[in-house]
Amino acid sequence: MMLASHAEPGWMPNVIGDYLLRREEFTVRSYTDYYEAYGYVSGSFILNSGKKFVIMLMFLCAYPFVRFMDRRYTDKHPYCSPWKTLHGMFTYSMPLRTFLIGYVSFCLDATLNLLDMPLETVEDNVSAILALTTAVLVMYAPVFLLHLMQKNYTIISTLVFQKRYSSIIKELKTSSPIQYMYYPFFLIRRALFAITLVILANHPKIQIIVFAL
Repeated sequence: MMLASHAEPGWMPNVIGDYLLRREEFTVRSYTDYYEAYGYVSGSFILNSGKKFVIMLMFLCAYPFVRFMDRRYTDKHPYCSPWKTLHGMFTYSMPLRTFLIGYVSFCLDATLNLLDMPLETVEDNVSAILALTTAVLVMYAPVFLLHLMQKNYTIISTLVFQKRYSSIIKELKTSSPIQYMYYPFFLIRRALFAITLVILANHPKIQIIVFAL
């Protein structure tokens, strides 16, 4: 069921794999029968995560419009005040929250591509490059969050910092380093969880032991 929750939805087109590249040129080879049964018919990062990238790109494209509406109309009419709140969400909370939600999926898809996919076509090579880039960003994310917290520890409790980074400190106690380092260690654990799903795909008993730790 874990695999099924991270497989690409069938109702949404994969713009990268279907239009920017040629889907028929990707190597279609399932990692195991279990992966294929839950929607992973190929190890290609683009075929598995292309739609997730499109969703994130939609957020990025919507940001200029929201920023324009905030600066142009927020101060002119009280009914336009939500644009300021929405602008703040797009600037700080929403991109980070979207990344946190898709973190396990990106870890899983990148690991699957790097460990299993051959480099037989141009499409396979492009997919491998994107998978490697994503893997580096995914591994850097916990380090970045930890550095952000450590660097701004003295101002974490201020209103400005909480407004900008509400998505990572909301409902967290920031009185001690152990408490505000929850998200960095959470991401590390989730990354190991996703990697284990691929590396130990044929060893479910060992997976259960690792997940229980």
